[in-house]
Amino acid sequence: MKIVLDGGHHPETAGKRAPDDSLREAQFNFQVAEYTREELLTYEGVQVLFTHDYGRDVPLVERTNKANEWDGDILVSIHANAFGDGKTFNNVRGIETYSWNGPSPNGDRLAIEIQRKMMEFTKHPSNRGHKQADFHMLREFKRAAALVECGFMTNREDLALLKSDTYRKTCAKAITAAIVGVYNLTKIKEEPFMLERAIVINSAADYPVAEFLARFLKSPIHPRKNAEETQVAKEIFVVGGTQAGLKGTNFIVLSGENRFETAAKVKAYIG
Repeated sequence: MKIVLDGGHHPETAGKRAPDDSLREAQFNFQVAEYTREELLTYEGVQVLFTHDYGRDVPLVERTNKANEWDGDILVSIHANAFGDGKTFNNVRGIETYSWNGPSPNGDRLAIEIQRKMMEFTKHPSNRGHKQADFHMLREFKRAAALVECGFMTNREDLALLKSDTYRKTCAKAITAAIVGVYNLTKIKEEPFMLERAIVINSAADYPVAEFLARFLKSPIHPRKNAEETQVAKEIFVVGGTQAGLKGTNFIVLSGENRFETAAKVKAYIG
């Protein structure tokens, strides 16, 4: 699935900042986009495109052209809001999410779910709901699009949230959860961590020479019983005994008829 993330504006966009200039809107937008991309890339078949640019304020037409030429499946535009003249703080706060006010059933569905997840994840006290508007990013993108306003820079309480890295990560998780829910994305299965190599000894008598090998390989030593019950590493160095019954991907057997022959084989391996 090809997902377009649009971090609104640019740090130098005129007027797009808190009244006390403690936050430029794009600082919030771009960081949430980064966190959202990180979350989305943990799902199967997902590709992510940014329409914004840290170096310049990308025009809206260029943004939607880029998204459409890439043939994106959905677009989410990320913003922080403002009320009034933008120069003074006021009591208006909350989260709202938009879809296009033209025919856009898939955009409506996406925006509604983003709004729902934003409220669920952030626990924000002011739910301003799903709305429709004739915004360029919603109108000109050829598939489902939503624009989320994550809080008001002109409200001191919302501003504190917008400046919080924890809140930014929460918004990213909410946006991701909405997309995952609407489009039934599947999490990439993570393979359990496994050591590259380990040493398995047949008995306590093999421990002294195994310890010598362990220092050389920088690998742990396991008793045979452990390695028979579970795979302790991808590559198993067998010191004493055979590989029969051991779990592993690759085996290097350094065993002799007795512990002296075993010690000689270990020494020969190390060189």
